[in-house]
Amino acid sequence: AGAHLQISALRLIAMRGDGGRCLQGGAGDYERKPIRTPDLLAARDRLRKGKTSPSAAASSTGKVPASNALDITAALERVDGDRGLLEELVWLFAEECPKNMTEVRRALERRDAHLLESLAHTMKGASANLGAKGVSEAAFELEKQACSGAFDHVGVLIENLQREVDRLLPGIESFCRRVTP
Repeated sequence: AGAHLQISALRLIAMRGDGGRCLQGGAGDYERKPIRTPDLLAARDRLRKGKTSPSAAASSTGKVPASNALDITAALERVDGDRGLLEELVWLFAEECPKNMTEVRRALERRDAHLLESLAHTMKGASANLGAKGVSEAAFELEKQACSGAFDHVGVLIENLQREVDRLLPGIESFCRRVTP
């Protein structure tokens, strides 16, 4: 007779009730994106100890200071202090964000809910990795609306996302100036 296999689920889309469904499906624990190494290791340790309570990590995301849309401290935590990796992520986001926003608007023009959902999801994850909570939350709202297939308020949600991106860009520019040789 073999030992019970412990499973920890990775929730790709964090909607209410998903954690309970993970546990009902046989997972002993769960985590949600963006995954932070300390949270993942804590989940592993809980499983090894036989604890099956839901992860407390879901509420452990870093707070973004009200005056700064880019939380470098939280972003560094997500990449285990690897400043070089963070610099690459920031540069990549700065390069891709304007392209993504253009494509978001095109998806709205074409009423392509699937593409809109995919782009919003990409922006949500990329900005969360930078500790850009405002952009991440605005992208999540857009993603949820696109997922529903309803275009009623999508224009407003896109403008909200653009406003958050506009708040974020000065922080990104400042960060990039500090790391440019």
